[in-house]
Amino acid sequence: MKTIYLVRHAQSSANQKGILAGQLPGYELSEDGKLQAEELRLFFADKKIDHAISSPLIRCKQTAQIAVRGKNVRLRTSKDFIEANYGDWSGKKISTLVRKPLWKDIQNNPSTVVFPNGESMMSVFSRANLGLLNVVKSMKPKSSVIIFSHADIIKGLLTNSMGASLDCFQRVSIDPASISTIVFQNNRPTIISTNIRVSPVSKLRSVNKPGGSIH
Repeated sequence: MKTIYLVRHAQSSANQKGILAGQLPGYELSEDGKLQAEELRLFFADKKIDHAISSPLIRCKQTAQIAVRGKNVRLRTSKDFIEANYGDWSGKKISTLVRKPLWKDIQNNPSTVVFPNGESMMSVFSRANLGLLNVVKSMKPKSSVIIFSHADIIKGLLTNSMGASLDCFQRVSIDPASISTIVFQNNRPTIISTNIRVSPVSKLRSVNKPGGSIH
């Protein structure tokens, strides 16, 4: 059996400000986010972890570096698990984006969505799902890997692991610094848990709303 922990980055400055960061650089962890990452470190302290993989964006790398500190694991980055390229939407306030007609498609028919001058949701999830399959294939039996990524990426990976349509991915909620666990046996995924939060809810000053995250 192979174990994959999917960890969303801790609260970032973009989360605090209600900004859709996408792949833009520079959005680091907030002070609360650093505390959340420390809580992740305590969660994983007594768990056997063989490898750790992070999205190359700074908010994920900072989360990963804190969370695996003190563990003898190699941390590498992979663009397979980078946030979606939201194109012209990147860096915009979510409160503004929710008023655009495309927002309804993102919530109800994401498989049809192509962000202006950005990626399609189908291509985003294709690369992430292929990346996960490649990670699982490279793992030894009874090994464990942490993947530090983003809300929509993790939601898509969980949706695919359930065998559900991409259009169902907004039915999954993934909070900052949350942990979701998938085990693979004979290459078949089984979801063990989703959206386990190790920090108190009062610490999560995130703009994320159930069914509404694309950040």
